[in-house]
Amino acid sequence: MQGAVFSPSAWAWAALLVLLLAPMSTGVAFAHDDEGVLELVEARSADGSVELRVELRYSGDGHPATDATVTVAGDGPAGAVLQPVVLEPTDVPGVYGAEVDLPDTGEWTLRFSSLGPIAALAHTEVVDRGAPDEADDATDATAPPLETAETPTPSPGAGPEEPSATGPETEAPAGLPDDTTTQVPSTAGTNTAEPGGTPTTLLVAGGVIVLLVLGTLAVLWGRRQKGQPGSGTT
Repeated sequence: MQGAVFSPSAWAWAALLVLLLAPMSTGVAFAHDDEGVLELVEARSADGSVELRVELRYSGDGHPATDATVTVAGDGPAGAVLQPVVLEPTDVPGVYGAEVDLPDTGEWTLRFSSLGPIAALAHTEVVDRGAPDEADDATDATAPPLETAETPTPSPGAGPEEPSATGPETEAPAGLPDDTTTQVPSTAGTNTAEPGGTPTTLLVAGGVIVLLVLGTLAVLWGRRQKGQPGSGTT
């Protein structure tokens, strides 16, 4: 059995195919090297914490690095230190994020780093918790205090105040001394009298008694007349 014989044209086509595929296979093999590029996507601070998001790509072809280890650490004001915090992968390939606490107000220098691929990034974040409004403080300082009406407190054991027997006092007319007051006589507890000094109630009571006496006498007189002989009719 004779071996297969290739013509020169077949060898030429095979060599051309190898030359065409070699750069592609070489590019795929060396595209994902150990070098990467980190880019800050978001740094949003609120109430002493910062929401951080960074994007990691391979430097060779720009493909997102999805299996890397990304951390952040930092230095703050007055010697404050942020210990390394691991950023977790997000739903976006190559994007990692975490929420870190920055308790001190001031400027923080955050340092991002990654392994597989290797990359580093520095970012300055200023934490400002917001100072009180000076205008509001000045307004509160200059505003006069509100006056409250004081309610007199009765002494323990004291009963309710009784109205004056002489009636309310009125101011003296113009021209009289300042310490002169006019007393208004009170009519409470007195009976209205008819001219002549006799109270009305006594007159009414006396009239009623007179009427009762006269009625009684009339009844007795009538009975007496009926009891006399010859008083009937024939």
